[in-house]
Amino acid sequence: MSKRGLGMVILGAALLIAGAQVWINALRLGRSAEWGPLQQAALGVAGLIALLALPLLWRDGRPA
Repeated sequence: MSKRGLGMVILGAALLIAGAQVWINALRLGRSAEWGPLQQAALGVAGLIALLALPLLWRDGRPA
């Protein structure tokens, strides 16, 4: 797998983590719209994973 492909997989995983947390919060909207500490931590981890994946999305150095 190329570095770009690996970066896309990692970025996709980060987006899935963040999306799951937003979905959980949307389901709880009727009871409590506050973000819990575990949800905030999960979003922070997803953000860090996305930032770490960005350098992998640049060019591989191989010819097109």
